[in-house]
Parts: sequence; C-alpha cells; structure tokens
Amino acid sequence: MGAKRPPPLITPPPAPAPAPDPRLGPPYEVRVYPDEFIRSTLTIPKGATVSFEFYYNVVHNVTFEGADGPAPDHSNRYIKVRFDTASTFRYRCTHHSSDFSHGQVGKIVVQ
Repeated sequence: MGAKRPPPLITPPPAPAPAPDPRLGPPYEVRVYPDEFIRSTLTIPKGATVSFEFYYNVVHNVTFEGADGPAPDHSNRYIKVRFDTASTFRYRCTHHSSDFSHGQVGKIVVQ
C-alpha cells in the first residue's frame, strides 16, 4: 500500500462581478440627472477632460466654486471641461443646491 494521497482541493468559483451601473457612462463623464450628478466625485489625472452630460430636458448648470457667477444653463446637451492643475474642484447646479455642501453638488479631484 502506498502513501495516502490528499483529497483534491476544491475551491468555489469566484463570485461574478457586479453589473455596472448603466447610468455611469465613460470613465471621465458626469451625468447630470434631474436632482443629482451621477458620479458626483471623480478622480482624474492632470490634463484630463471631463464631459458633463445633461439628461431629461431639465435646466441645469455646472458652476465651480470661486467662479464669478453661475455657469450658463443647459439641458439635453453636454459641456467639456479640461483640468490642467492638480487640486480639488467643487461644483454645483445653482438651480438645485443652496451651496457647495448641500443639494446637487460634486467634486473633481485632479492628481
């Protein structure tokens, strides 16, 4: 009689990856929905361009902290913003927030 062989190692298959949220879009895109920014916090490298896509024919804007005033209003279109400086840029929709901490707000972290 030979040496006993150890039983085969049985490992369960890995859990399936969660399905991506269809509302997210491409990596450097923020979707502007009626009462929220989808992907409201985004981390990007210096020099990247972020596309803000407006949906549902609701008037919004993307106003960055420190701007001279509100940005132009948009609905059912997009704007693109390039970030060349490493910093954190807070933004909001002035129609759906009272300040940069409450309501429809977000931030872009540029590394």
